[in-house]
Amino acid sequence: RRVRFPLAKGADESNRILVCAPSNSATDLLVQRLSAYLSPREMLRIVSYSREKDKVPSDVMRFTNYDEVEGAFVSPTVDFIKQKRVIAVTITKGGFLPNLGLENHFSHVFMDEAGHSIEPEAISCFLGSSSKLVEN
Repeated sequence: RRVRFPLAKGADESNRILVCAPSNSATDLLVQRLSAYLSPREMLRIVSYSREKDKVPSDVMRFTNYDEVEGAFVSPTVDFIKQKRVIAVTITKGGFLPNLGLENHFSHVFMDEAGHSIEPEAISCFLGSSSKLVEN
């Protein structure tokens, strides 16, 4: 069954999408590909505070939660996250989003390379993130 991507032309503007992958490099690649269609006003790549800035591709940096004043990746506020149409995270980070107050916030959750993660970790990215699960 073919799924219409919720960012396609004419898609509902209220769609809130969580995009996740098992590694930083895979998540960064998703952001790079989506950056052709989305601006930093619409998409946020949440990066763990422990990741080094120079390990993030330069074209991805404009989408991240890096704070120049702090000189580090900081935890964005819930209000800031809710302003974005697309949130991109690693699967591990996605499992923590409900702890920030983002329960049932996302209308769609996409997971790339799910076969490269362990099942409990992959499932944690879905739990609490969306109130609707669709099975294909």
